[in-house]
Amino acid sequence: MRLRRLPELAEGAEALDAPGDALSTVVSRLVPPGSLKDALSGTWLGHALHPVLTDLPIGFWTSSLMVDFFGGRRGVSCPWHGSVFRLHDGEVTSGPAALPQPRYEVRVREGQLEVRRFALAAR
Repeated sequence: MRLRRLPELAEGAEALDAPGDALSTVVSRLVPPGSLKDALSGTWLGHALHPVLTDLPIGFWTSSLMVDFFGGRRGVSCPWHGSVFRLHDGEVTSGPAALPQPRYEVRVREGQLEVRRFALAAR
């Protein structure tokens, strides 16, 4: 079975309908129509908020994992324009990019993920 079929199978699983309806009823009671519901559902954005809150972080973590596995000392390649950047300082090793990518320091402190951007070195 192809991985692409999994969402279709979940969507067609009638056994999930009853729990989903029950959960929907509970959430509707907890978050009635109004400004809170609008904020949580992304009305202000003009798009559902769920993809921003789930797909982006999942993509970031997946990309990080791929870089850790395949990036190595060679660097990381941009899938759109093919430029390659060194991981340790973000410098371009092959173009067409002309500018380095930002570099971030990441640490876990007291159970929180902290991210700080390194200042660009003077050229």
